[in-house]
Amino acid sequence: MTKLYIFTNIFPLYRKPLWQEVLNSESLNATFHYTENNPLGIKEGFFEEDFLQKKIVKINSLWFSSKFIYWQFGVLFRCLLHKYDSILFLGEMNILSYWIGALICRIRKKRVYFWSHGFYGNESSFKYFFRKLFYKIANEHFVYENRGRNLMINSSFIPQNVHVIYNSLDYKNQKLLFEKLINKKEKSFTFFRNNTLPVFIYIGRLIESKKVDQLIHAFKNVNKSNQICNLLIVGTGPNEENLKILAKDEIISKTIHFYGECYDENIISNFIFNSICTVSPGNIGLTVINSFSYGTPAITHNNFENQMPEAEVIKEGITGFFFKENDILSLERALIDMINSKINFKAECRRVIDRFYNPTYQVKILESIMVNKLKTND
Repeated sequence: MTKLYIFTNIFPLYRKPLWQEVLNSESLNATFHYTENNPLGIKEGFFEEDFLQKKIVKINSLWFSSKFIYWQFGVLFRCLLHKYDSILFLGEMNILSYWIGALICRIRKKRVYFWSHGFYGNESSFKYFFRKLFYKIANEHFVYENRGRNLMINSSFIPQNVHVIYNSLDYKNQKLLFEKLINKKEKSFTFFRNNTLPVFIYIGRLIESKKVDQLIHAFKNVNKSNQICNLLIVGTGPNEENLKILAKDEIISKTIHFYGECYDENIISNFIFNSICTVSPGNIGLTVINSFSYGTPAITHNNFENQMPEAEVIKEGITGFFFKENDILSLERALIDMINSKINFKAECRRVIDRFYNPTYQVKILESIMVNKLKTND
């Protein structure tokens, strides 16, 4: 067993299943350190079990513009004086205490790991220089996607020291909900004038960067001559009223429905499962993992420099479709291709989640790397 310290910025609720899997690992004697009461508006996780709570340490932080942590107190003290075998940092170079803490660990000859996106591929020369300098402190890296790994290898990082760990949500609960929905086989939409037509769904914040206006324009054009689909928009945000104005005629005619904010996974699972496809005209992020968990394919843009790492899970014509970024005509074609497709998307989407995008797989990666390296060092 390796004694592992993990330092990260916050404890988002969606990370709870992964943290629980790590803390229950028989090979990783892990302790998490994070900052509570974040100002980001992200719901925080919490463990009711005492034995799990004892393995979580809350530390104070300094925030820049209520958006980025740039210093966490107690990191240097723990890195310098505590006993541990390995240490895993969130690979965020803006957290200055991680630079010094990781260097202290290297001086103490402790194994240092970073968990990050790796390189995005769109960094300025300035940002690239400092990100590479920061990454070089660690012995090894865990990244979310193969593209991120390839970019690090192209930046002179040793291939054997860069590991793809993917990402996950509440895998066990979502799998149970998926199995119930498979057996239920009932439609869940009552919002539309014609509930027999295929439904596209957008789920997420209604903010400018998500480009939901592009989806509404493409949806209008697809239905211009004859209505062939409906659109469900789940979420809220500063762009909501403008989007409703843009979709006014379609709202009146009941072909577009704004459901509003929803955090009930029972409702969300129904919506996603019974939709033909999840669409995110901006970056897609964990939404695609949520979608695939219920067997529903996804559409998003193909510019990976402006994507989140999870977009890699989409395989063209197998688990979804890509369109040319900011090209509404290309998005229209993707919507039509989805409607006309005869592929068994549900089986393909679930397969990739069961294989890679779940906490059990992620912990196996951590265990295989950290425990083996500890034995090697011994």
